[in-house]
Amino acid sequence: IKVDQHDTIYVHIKDTLDIETTTSGRSRIVPTLSLVDAPDGVSFADHRNGTGTLTAIGELPNVGAKTLSLAADVGYFVDTTQIILWTYPKNSAPIIAYPNPFQDTLTVFIDSSNGDARSVTIFNAAGEKVWQQVNLSAGPADIIRWDGRNYAGRKTAAGVYILMVETDRRTETIKLLKTQ
Repeated sequence: IKVDQHDTIYVHIKDTLDIETTTSGRSRIVPTLSLVDAPDGVSFADHRNGTGTLTAIGELPNVGAKTLSLAADVGYFVDTTQIILWTYPKNSAPIIAYPNPFQDTLTVFIDSSNGDARSVTIFNAAGEKVWQQVNLSAGPADIIRWDGRNYAGRKTAAGVYILMVETDRRTETIKLLKTQ
């Protein structure tokens, strides 16, 4: 399966991207094309002639890299290909933390326009360091997920936390609310 000759595709939040796909045509049987376990906002239309359209709508829950699997099934043989879908905000929000408030997991998105991410640190309301991840770098953006646990692996209490993101160009803090 060829996907506009891309292994990685990029979509901004709130944008829609249509990508044409085609099979190699090696089989005499026209394959059935499908997308396996698609995340929200991603769909696939099989044109029933060996081609199809992958549609990706940039949605906040999909920020970061998601691996998509496309399958071509001819009955006795199934061929698959994987594509990386990068969803990221436009430069208007280069560092975001969501959801906020959050219960268990917080996702931090750091757009590359901020420079190379150095560290992401979580402090409690008393200013004590609860968690940190350092030496980050992933591509057009860094995606960091915090599972709401401290260094000892224990769940942190509900309350106010401070997120500090340091890059080689800037430091930004964001106030967070963790609920139970």
